[in-house]
Amino acid sequence: MPRRKKDLWGLFMRNTKKAITFILSVIMMSSVTLSIASCQKPKDEEDEKKTVSEDDPWYTTRKMELVPNFSEDTAGVLYSAGPWLVDDKFVMYYSTYQGENYSNDSYTVTSTEKLVGIFDMDGSLLNMINVSDELSDVDQNYFGDILMAFDKGDNGIRFYFTKMQKKELYTCELDPDTGLISKTIEKIDVDLPQAEYSYVSSVNVINDYEVFQINSLYYGNNHEHIVVAEDGKALYTVDFKDVFGPKGVSAVLSLIGGNNGNLYIEAYGDDQFATLKLDLATGQLTEITDLKQISDLGNISITGDGKTYLTRSTGVFEYDIENLKEVCRLDFNSCDVNRYETQNSFVLYCDDNKVILGCIQEYEEYMGMLSPSVVYLIEKADKNPNAGKAVLTVADTKDKISYFESKALQTFNMLNQDYYAQLVSYDPYSYLSDKDSTEEIDGSDIQMYSAGVMAGRDLRSDILSGEGPDVILGASGIADILDSEYLMDLKPYLDGESFSLSEFYTNVIDASETAGSTFFIPTAFRIAGIVTDSSLLDEEQKGFTYEQYASFVKEKLDGIEPATQETSRMHFMNMCIKADYAKWSGNNPTAFAGNEFKDLAMLFKDNVPEGKAYITTWEIREIENIGKLIPAKKAVYVEDIYSLASLAHVDYFHDNLKITGLPSKEGNGPSANITNSFSVTAGTKVIEGAYALLDLMLSKEIQQETQAAIPVNRLAVMAMVEKEKEHNRNIFRSYTSDPELVNDSLYRENSFFVPGSALPDIFLQTIEEIDSVVVTDNAVMKIISEELPGYFLGQKDLDTVTVAVDSRIRTIFGGR
Repeated sequence: MPRRKKDLWGLFMRNTKKAITFILSVIMMSSVTLSIASCQKPKDEEDEKKTVSEDDPWYTTRKMELVPNFSEDTAGVLYSAGPWLVDDKFVMYYSTYQGENYSNDSYTVTSTEKLVGIFDMDGSLLNMINVSDELSDVDQNYFGDILMAFDKGDNGIRFYFTKMQKKELYTCELDPDTGLISKTIEKIDVDLPQAEYSYVSSVNVINDYEVFQINSLYYGNNHEHIVVAEDGKALYTVDFKDVFGPKGVSAVLSLIGGNNGNLYIEAYGDDQFATLKLDLATGQLTEITDLKQISDLGNISITGDGKTYLTRSTGVFEYDIENLKEVCRLDFNSCDVNRYETQNSFVLYCDDNKVILGCIQEYEEYMGMLSPSVVYLIEKADKNPNAGKAVLTVADTKDKISYFESKALQTFNMLNQDYYAQLVSYDPYSYLSDKDSTEEIDGSDIQMYSAGVMAGRDLRSDILSGEGPDVILGASGIADILDSEYLMDLKPYLDGESFSLSEFYTNVIDASETAGSTFFIPTAFRIAGIVTDSSLLDEEQKGFTYEQYASFVKEKLDGIEPATQETSRMHFMNMCIKADYAKWSGNNPTAFAGNEFKDLAMLFKDNVPEGKAYITTWEIREIENIGKLIPAKKAVYVEDIYSLASLAHVDYFHDNLKITGLPSKEGNGPSANITNSFSVTAGTKVIEGAYALLDLMLSKEIQQETQAAIPVNRLAVMAMVEKEKEHNRNIFRSYTSDPELVNDSLYRENSFFVPGSALPDIFLQTIEEIDSVVVTDNAVMKIISEELPGYFLGQKDLDTVTVAVDSRIRTIFGGR
């Protein structure tokens, strides 16, 4: 898919136990650059093993958690935001609650407080300021007073907050040393819309201008605009409908950067998406058309002086949006960080010798738990402590490295005395431009297949030239390198003493074979298939042949096709092909144009209706479903079951739930949709280091750090399931305290289940039944996605399409 459009502001959850989460923009200090030329270093051709040089730059890293030290009677945190850096202080905001009567039957919240935490540069708490009285509304409730941002004030720390019920915006100042209000609360002179569901969603201070974003709570109800002020006095209002007309751009998706006194805005309307440039001094608004696509997989920071930074898995980049330039300012290979945290962090400060990053770690639990805020203080050191170690180059093919992979790399570099792992990126998003962005499902699939082809081309070329990486994370998504010319067969590793078959889901590993070789070992995956009621199936049925699927939909589902309720027909067929890739391709790539291809195409044309044409974001779906009881379904198409909660979210069938395979010629079982994999490139000079990293990445200690995916290590999965069952029990007690609320829809909506349910056992048994993996050959999928719609639309006969597919695939494979 192309990058997913940024979150729509103003989601209001049905259950009042969920806090409204506003994304607060970080107000940052002036930034200068670090003098590092590039974040991706080529291999040294002169050395058989490249080693870390004493001259390679190094930055010492201090990771600090800003711990609030709440009193014992504070039961939890509804919401936390930050950190901000104001002068030499870190600032956090917390909305906390106190609870009583928490038991197996009930849970009652008695009061809430609004707190501001002030921390010094060592991360020590200096002051915890209770601003509840200053922020109090007519009646105490979770959502009445929302803090928006912090900045440097005239006499202390200035903070902005809004009163939603009164449609007003205020500013005040705190003395960071005494914790006292040092300046009276002042109402900001900004006319806010009085529409019932409009509110201020974010505040940014950029080049001394205050930028207020006003949004609509319910999608499509009201148009949205931006107000620019200075010292609390409004200068002008940017109303997009006045500029583009009633059918043009009308609402802000996100602020995506700044440069030279300009602010860049991603916006949308009834018939278009646009990237706009706002001159902060004059209010002039213009559209920018020739932009490079920015991957959602990193983080965008806009500093107080208007500069834009991207944090990615490889480092920190200063980004010039309009001139399409990005310069690496900090290479994460030159410091010790957890890349999962740093790629999701904001730049708080940057100069020649120091970078400060801040983030809030993701919630480990679903609700009522404090996510710690983390600060990375990174400063230039005199020498590199890894000098002399052999370099192990690891390629990330997604521009977003997972938490457990990040943990493995960090642990490896800390413990291994002989090798130092350095990360490089082959990011498909770098081949997309903003003008290519589309919300049309089939079009976005083709774009990503095209980008994957180009990223794979570069990777193949680098490997053949000797400039490629030693290890590849994610080769399962680039089928055109699954060949002995590019990758080592890892069967010797699987047969070695360090790998114990009993500890892993070997059915998933075995299903990953390509032409008898193991070119990648899955390290984490999700489950793809059809979720349905087992009573609708034959007793031993694990999947569907083409004929069985057509009959199942017609006779058991009343003709309601489950997959195309959620996605397009072409996307569904592509998933069926990718799930059966190994059996289709074998040693004959043109098998795609054979009888099996024809049989599947005919099944889809005759029995699968066209589905959804456009991507519906999670936010829009939630808004559309507010107040509605979703009717029960007889079957659900899934690509991404990765936990008990994700399975509970589609559980209409209780103890009869079963996950079958996607339609295939032989009626295969469910597929592993590989999210993470490990490969070693052919000809690497550091095979011992690669195997040592693989040992670590497959260990229970690292595997159990997997998030939003299923580890391939059995013990890690068991630990994950037990932890999730305990969490589910706590959530169940909380949500079911009122018997009138208890119903199946509530369970599904909030992704929990009745304790004692067979759901955990069904989940574990489904993993055992996986007998295929989803493998993407981007070039082949692009060809099929371009040629087959003509047949579906009745514009071409199947023989004509088959000849075209066959010819194009032969050409592609002939050039590899």
